[in-house]
Amino acid sequence: MSLAFGVLFALPNGLSVGLSASFGRGETLLVCVGLIASAMLTLLFLDRISGLLECRLEDRRPPAFSCRKRFWFVCFALLEASFVFVLLANFPGFCTVDSNDVVDQVLGTSHYSSWHRYDGLSNHHPVFYTFCVWVVFQATSFLGSVDASVFCFLLVQLTFVAWGCAWSLSWLNARSGSRLCVVLAAAFYLLSPVLAAHAPLMWKDVPFAIVVVVLVLKLFDFSRADHLSRKDVAVLFALLSGLCLLRNNGLYVSLAVLAYLLAVFPAFRKGVFFVLVALVAGVFVLQGPVFHALSIEQGHFSESVGVPLQQVAAVVAQEGDLTEAQEEFLNQVIPLDEMADLYTPSVVNPIKFSEDFDDAFLESHKMEFLAVWLQLLPENVATYVKAWAAETQGYWEWGYRGPIGAATTLRGADPVSLVGVEWNPSLLSDGLAARFPLLFSTGSVVWLVVAAVFLCAMRKRSLSVPAALACFVPLLALLLTLFAAAPIAADFRYVLSLYLSIPFLVALVGAFEGAGTGPSRVPAIGQR
Repeated sequence: MSLAFGVLFALPNGLSVGLSASFGRGETLLVCVGLIASAMLTLLFLDRISGLLECRLEDRRPPAFSCRKRFWFVCFALLEASFVFVLLANFPGFCTVDSNDVVDQVLGTSHYSSWHRYDGLSNHHPVFYTFCVWVVFQATSFLGSVDASVFCFLLVQLTFVAWGCAWSLSWLNARSGSRLCVVLAAAFYLLSPVLAAHAPLMWKDVPFAIVVVVLVLKLFDFSRADHLSRKDVAVLFALLSGLCLLRNNGLYVSLAVLAYLLAVFPAFRKGVFFVLVALVAGVFVLQGPVFHALSIEQGHFSESVGVPLQQVAAVVAQEGDLTEAQEEFLNQVIPLDEMADLYTPSVVNPIKFSEDFDDAFLESHKMEFLAVWLQLLPENVATYVKAWAAETQGYWEWGYRGPIGAATTLRGADPVSLVGVEWNPSLLSDGLAARFPLLFSTGSVVWLVVAAVFLCAMRKRSLSVPAALACFVPLLALLLTLFAAAPIAADFRYVLSLYLSIPFLVALVGAFEGAGTGPSRVPAIGQR
């Protein structure tokens, strides 16, 4: 198992080294062998560390309700105070171009542009998140200030983040036999500048990450149960609905979770099938009749094919062979000369946000575009691989740095401190990432999660490996969506859910080691 992890680690990272250093095949092979050895040693080291911590999730008698409530309240109060201080030191809160887009739609001042090619309200940024912003803006309209409304919304958002983190810590405290594990997890959340930079930031990715973490922990609970109660089914439906409402790729993550549960847990199939039908029907009704009735536009198809667009653009930029029919088709999407000039290996935005990019044409010719993409593959395999690597590099290269949070507020203005202290966790995070790239890297976060998956598979337990790995499915499914449609090579917000799961990895790895076969255990597949 450690060898398999080493090979998996070496393949992409060896590719990165080979591309950046222009090594020959022999030198690249030596680098890959070295990476395999170092990855195996790292995995064994993490295995030993998790053993030393002795943090296992057990079927312990849960603490009394009053004790659980006090523990949750202390964690919530500390996190809330920390986040509020950051917000007050950076009034009215952190915002980006995407945040400005959401606020414009809420205020009704959104206008058509190359960056935002919609005439009115759209689901480009999930409309549910926009609706939540609208509700707060309506409730605080008496303040007469957009900045004040932004501040109030971010106060609500960071409270949700504090609640989710406190719930997660309380969950760990109720199940873990290691006080040290709980203390380290609490310290991680309280002292992390990355979390502090995102909690008061107007991005749908922030509440989405909290929902993912809660889902991961609830899936662990489900995996140890004999059946799903009605409450479990309701919780599963609520969490998966939250994923679908907060990010457009949330539907794919939800479908992956449901498919896995149906395949691995036969006893859950009735409840899971009900959730599947209800979720698909809800998404269909919401994005069909409801969106049509409210004149809400769907997000453009180009948002879902960022990697294929980059691969085709790489072929055009390198003057690859295209037939006249292929050139004629692509010219209608965007002029080929402009596609070649705008091609930027690490980000697709310059192409899809060009004034000459015809979204309407691409929307009506989706299958034709995918056909051209497939036709170009056989003659351009190497170009496709390099284009994919450059576009997704931050999610598989160990130590790759991406931007963390945002340092500005609405319309790019500088934040104002209301507490007399300047404290910008985004600037601190970026500074720490420059000094310690391995510790504050999108790629490093991904590999920590992947290492946890392999460590779980290595441990001996009464549960089957597929059942034990159920809690990791949302994280891995989210990662696969990035590999298929990442708009930029690295952005920390896209792996925030993986980052917030780090405090629980040690506990999840040791959860089933030495587990008994009591009635609360799920038997291996085929033993039901």
